[in-house]
Amino acid sequence: MAEGRFQGWQALAAVLGGLAAVITALVAVVALVRQNDDGTGAGRVDNPGQTTGAAQITGGTQATGDAPGNADTPLYNGPLRFASRVDFDQDPPDVISNQGLEDLVMVGNNDEKVQVRQGAAVWNGGRLPTRAQCVQTISTSGTTSAFAIDAGVQICFKSRNGRIGYLKFLSRADDMWSVEAIVWRAG
Repeated sequence: MAEGRFQGWQALAAVLGGLAAVITALVAVVALVRQNDDGTGAGRVDNPGQTTGAAQITGGTQATGDAPGNADTPLYNGPLRFASRVDFDQDPPDVISNQGLEDLVMVGNNDEKVQVRQGAAVWNGGRLPTRAQCVQTISTSGTTSAFAIDAGVQICFKSRNGRIGYLKFLSRADDMWSVEAIVWRAG
């Protein structure tokens, strides 16, 4: 009878040992995932140059969502190519086909004007603006009317969901604009 109890304890020990091995493996996987994701979202775009709708993400850094955090930390910072409509409330920014859901619309016969539904203003500062400088520029000079743009023009804008952004229009080729984009949290 004592021998039966001993075998029962051995079986229980074997099960607990196996469970410990599984837990150790899960901890190792979680540690590996966290090591490769430092919270900035840098490198989240698996395929630089990936096409999402008509937008092309060609690199840059990306954080996710408007979760509480430092409002001055960009959600997206990098190059972007698009044809006519961009939704900056997506991570990363995305082109959409449903009229009315976009933040930015290129208008005019040759897409030579930009219109931002929640307001935009030309940025004339000598260097990249901060989030606070863009907020100030939009509040003092912002418009929801379309205005002319060309390569070299820089704008600050506000998205539908209150995100603040900056674009520098670099060039237009093949009906696509190439820009440098920075998108910050709402608030």
